[in-house]
Amino acid sequence: MLMFNAFLRAVVMVTKRQKFTQLLDYMKVIYTELMMRDDIEIRRIMQEHTELALKVSKINLFVGILAGVGFSVFPIMSDKREFIFGIYLPYLDEYRSPWYEILLTIQCVLNLYGLCMFIPFTGIFVSFIIFAIAISKILQYKLNTISQEVSSKLVQRKIIKCIELHWKLIRFVNNINERNFTISLVDLILFVVVLCIMLLSFILVTTVLQKCVIIVYIITVFSQPFILYYFSNEVYYESLEISTAAYNVNWFNYDIETQKMLKIFLLRTQKPCAVLIMKTYVINLGTLQSLLKFTYSIFTLLQQFYG
Repeated sequence: MLMFNAFLRAVVMVTKRQKFTQLLDYMKVIYTELMMRDDIEIRRIMQEHTELALKVSKINLFVGILAGVGFSVFPIMSDKREFIFGIYLPYLDEYRSPWYEILLTIQCVLNLYGLCMFIPFTGIFVSFIIFAIAISKILQYKLNTISQEVSSKLVQRKIIKCIELHWKLIRFVNNINERNFTISLVDLILFVVVLCIMLLSFILVTTVLQKCVIIVYIITVFSQPFILYYFSNEVYYESLEISTAAYNVNWFNYDIETQKMLKIFLLRTQKPCAVLIMKTYVINLGTLQSLLKFTYSIFTLLQQFYG
């Protein structure tokens, strides 16, 4: 399942290479526009979230390498010959030398390859999502400072700028959902299946070291959706905060035309931006909690089946 997911992600990256390039170019344009502003606060928000994306990527990669190394040495910790992944070859005794050493080496390479394909792909989407959070924060900041202006014409220009940036945010999140259309559903299914298998393996293995390796792998498997779902949850609520910031503008100090413009913007911001599974279900911590409950139910059934 790990190999299948890694292969699927590679296929998605290759087949949608042009779309990913376009999304990165679009992201670059927005980033450049915001960083060229003279506003120090906007630059601070962008820099803060850039550093956050780098930290998340480094932690993600470290956890992936730790799990890859742990599972590569998994057979060494056993008191008998074992493979990283269960294997059966007809007409061949895979546990005899030199077949055992050859097959184990192949599995070690495939394991590291799978994790190297699995981890960075998640990191790319998390970086996209953090960028969307930064845009939401900037919109909140711009709206919170509008009430400091006295002129209605100047306020109208600022509201128009906010509408343009908000439209870019909506388009950016929609592009993320389009590129994550297939992977989101596959990840959801495989997360439940792999986590159940790991929990069951934790019960079935005999040595303490093997249990430690499985714990590390469970943490790795859980950390990927948790990071993705956590920041997707932040996008959802930070985009809702844009509506709150628009509501807090002192609209009564400006003319009717400005009030109407602000009202239209306020109505649109009440529909939050959301990262979706198959463009249908919102990815947030509530969805993750439901997945964990469902996973535990399946694990309980498997545990009873295995006695």
